[in-house]
Amino acid sequence: MQVSVAWRVTILIVLFARTGGAQTPPPAGLEFAGLNWSGSVTTRLDPGFHFNDTGSNTVDPRFDSGLMALGTSEYLDFNTYIRLKRNEGQRVIRGNPASYVGPSGAYLGEAVVTLKPTNWLSVYAGKLHGSFGAAWLLQTGFIETFAEDYEQTERVGYGVRVTLPPMPVLGSVRISVDNFFADNNSFGSGTRALPGDFVTVRPPPYLYGPQGYGPASTGRLNSYTVSVSGGDQQDGLYWQFSKTQEATGYAGGSAEQGAAATLAYGTGIIGDQTRLRGFAEFAQFSNFVTVSGLTYNALTTGLQLTRGRWEVDVVGDLRRVRGTYRAHDSKVGVNVLRDLSDDVVPGLRVGAGFERLVVGTTRTWALYPYLEYRLVF
Repeated sequence: MQVSVAWRVTILIVLFARTGGAQTPPPAGLEFAGLNWSGSVTTRLDPGFHFNDTGSNTVDPRFDSGLMALGTSEYLDFNTYIRLKRNEGQRVIRGNPASYVGPSGAYLGEAVVTLKPTNWLSVYAGKLHGSFGAAWLLQTGFIETFAEDYEQTERVGYGVRVTLPPMPVLGSVRISVDNFFADNNSFGSGTRALPGDFVTVRPPPYLYGPQGYGPASTGRLNSYTVSVSGGDQQDGLYWQFSKTQEATGYAGGSAEQGAAATLAYGTGIIGDQTRLRGFAEFAQFSNFVTVSGLTYNALTTGLQLTRGRWEVDVVGDLRRVRGTYRAHDSKVGVNVLRDLSDDVVPGLRVGAGFERLVVGTTRTWALYPYLEYRLVF
C-alpha cells in the first residue's frame, strides 16, 4: 500500500511539473525547510527512425520528462530526481496508435542527503548515482553511448567524499567511496520487477546476463565504488580513475569487477564565443553483469562544439564482449541543436541527429528529430 501511494504521488508531482508547474514557476532561490531550492523541469521528445540491413525497420518514439531539485544550506544539501518516461523496451505496433505514447512509467531516480561538516568532507546517503566512470556526466547531446551499459544508476547506500587542496596540473582532487545495493523495488523501477530486473521503464543493465539478476542486486550493502578525480568537468583538464565491485544474488554468478579511466579537456577557440570540449573513457570489466567469465571492454569518446545558440555533438564508441556471449560492436553519432530561448520560448531547443550502429553482424542507422523544453527555477 505504501508503494502504491508513493507511485501516485510521483506521477502527480511529474504531471504538475509538466502542466501547472510550468505556468507558475516558483521564484528563484525559493526558501523552504531551511534550504535554498533550485532546479529544473525538462521534457524531451526524440523519436528514432531505425533502418537496418535486415529490412526490419522500426520507430522508437522516445520521450521523457524529469523534475530535478536541489536544496542547499551551509552544512546540508538535498537533491532529488523524478522521471517519467516511455518504456524503452516497447516498440511501436503498426496499426496501433496507442503504442506511440505508451506504456510509460515514473520512477525516483535520486534522493540524496549530503552532510558537509567541513569544506573538505562530505557524507551522503540515500538513493544515489554511483561514482564509477564519468562518461555519463561528460556526455552531451542526445545520442546515447555504450557507457550506459555500466552506468551505476539508482543505487541505495551511502558514501564519503574528501576534497584535497588544489594541486599543480591535477587541480582540485576529489576522492569518493560509495557502498550500496541496487534499488529493485516497484517505486524505483516504475512497476513491480524481479530482483535486478530493470526492464520496466529503463533499459536493462544486464544486456548479456540472466534477466532475473543484475549487478548489486542483493539487498545488502556489499557492493562498492572508489573514485579519484581532479580538475573541472566543463573547462580545462578533467581526469578520473575509478574501480568497482558489484555483488550478485544469483547462485551461478560471480561478483563483477570493473575499472575505468577518463580524460576530458575543454577550451575556448576563436574567442570566447566558440568552445570545444572533448572526452574519452575506457572501461574494463570481468564477470560483467555478474556473469562468470564474461569480459567487457568499452571505449567511449565525445566532442562538443558550441557557438552562440548552436551546439554540435559527436560521439564514437567501441565495445567488445568475450565469454558466454561474444560481440564486437561500434557506434557513431552526430547531433545538431539550436537554442530558441531568445527567438520563440525561453528554455526551448530543437535539433536533429544521426546514428550508425553495428551490433554483431547487424548494421543499423537511425534519424532523430529532437524537441526539448526546460523550465529552470
